[in-house]
Amino acid sequence: MIQILLTGSLNIFSLHRVSTSMCQIPIFCWISAVLFQEVFGGDTETEIPQTLTEMMAHFLCVQTKHRSRKYDKDIETNKEKLLKTQRKFLLKLGKLAFEQLLKKNLIFYEEDLEACGIDVKAASIYSGFCTTVLREEKIIFQKNVFFFVHLTVQEFFAALYIYDCFINNDTKDLSIFFDLKGKEHTLIELLKITVDKVLEKKNGHLDFFLRFLLGLTVEPNHRVLHGLLTPTDRSQDTDKKMLTHIKSVRRKNLSPDSCINLFQTMVEMRDHKVKDEIQEYLALSDRSKTELTPLHCSALAYMLQASKNDLEVLDLKSYNTSDEGRRRLIPAVRSSKKALLADCKVSEGWVDHLVAALKYPFSPLRDLDLSNNDLKDSGVELLSKGLSSQCCRLETLRLSGCLVTEQGCDYLVKALKLNPSHLKEMDLSYNYPGEYGEKKLSELRNDPQYRLSQVNFEHGGSHRIHPGLKKCEYLQESVC
Repeated sequence: MIQILLTGSLNIFSLHRVSTSMCQIPIFCWISAVLFQEVFGGDTETEIPQTLTEMMAHFLCVQTKHRSRKYDKDIETNKEKLLKTQRKFLLKLGKLAFEQLLKKNLIFYEEDLEACGIDVKAASIYSGFCTTVLREEKIIFQKNVFFFVHLTVQEFFAALYIYDCFINNDTKDLSIFFDLKGKEHTLIELLKITVDKVLEKKNGHLDFFLRFLLGLTVEPNHRVLHGLLTPTDRSQDTDKKMLTHIKSVRRKNLSPDSCINLFQTMVEMRDHKVKDEIQEYLALSDRSKTELTPLHCSALAYMLQASKNDLEVLDLKSYNTSDEGRRRLIPAVRSSKKALLADCKVSEGWVDHLVAALKYPFSPLRDLDLSNNDLKDSGVELLSKGLSSQCCRLETLRLSGCLVTEQGCDYLVKALKLNPSHLKEMDLSYNYPGEYGEKKLSELRNDPQYRLSQVNFEHGGSHRIHPGLKKCEYLQESVC
């Protein structure tokens, strides 16, 4: 249903302004339907949400109005008092959401609610609202459990709570996550500290929280949440300063997925310049003359993943960009059928991200070429963690000229024994597999329980394990 809404005449969002993964989640189909009925159904002047943050802000506003119409009399007379009561309750929910998010808890108990100042019995007054975002399940012989209807809803409430704390400089209860050392900080400083903290985590579980938090700095969300969110001084240009900060983030150890999250955070802040430039780039007939910055590559990797069609071939050398730019394109491997990474200076650090692609359950990847990269045995060991996954459906693996020795072959053998059903072809030419490596892999090739039917050991030897040599030098040697 949401895909119809996304592409229909009202065009509530473009596919690249709201994550396409949301299209497959029933609750977001329902939220979209609620918004069409309540917000856009009778008001042609209402601004259509451009981001997921704006969508969630509108939804929150609609639910608080539902609650007021159902339970509160003389709404207009007591409007200010009601808004204050609602705001207080929402922030308690936000505190609960944040604290449990840090603990990676999706399920919590009555004592967790009470620790955040939520009286479960009193909260029943908000039942129309609570059952929309927070559910309670009665489990026989066990305590009642509570949970948000979706993790993204929990992350939005957590962001709402933290943003309100930042606006009011009320950070005394945030030491569980922030090390502020008792000092007072400006809103900009607190937001920058949060960006750094999330990037340090490296596991991605706070990605949407960060997008929502910075999305709340944008003025349209302040209009929607008027009365529920403390007003800020717009003269400080918080959103513009944070966009500048995000674009300036330069870290060698920042994963490609984290770079994509920063790009998506920019989109949540209504900065679509990079996205628009990539769309223009994809429309070009000759892309080789257009140089892509690392940020462009993060945006391109995201858009390639978001496409409903699998990419036939991902050739990293075909993109006019730097080595860092090619590293940021790695996440697109998981949505391509054939990935050509030969001669791309792939290091051990890159392999970690390739492993994520190999373990991705819905990846169409069947052919991976890593030839002529200095992976060494340590890189092959990391790669084997992906090959051994039952989700890996790779059929062809090329490791020609990757400085692989007997030990690396041993890692490959162990990986194939754990996942024997898919890999058909392996190229280990211009390496040094030794007698042991050749013997073990040949045994798998000759064993009918494995699909491996072709292994190339040509031009091997101990002189092939010197870093930096290129395939062309090897070929010249063989010709001589």
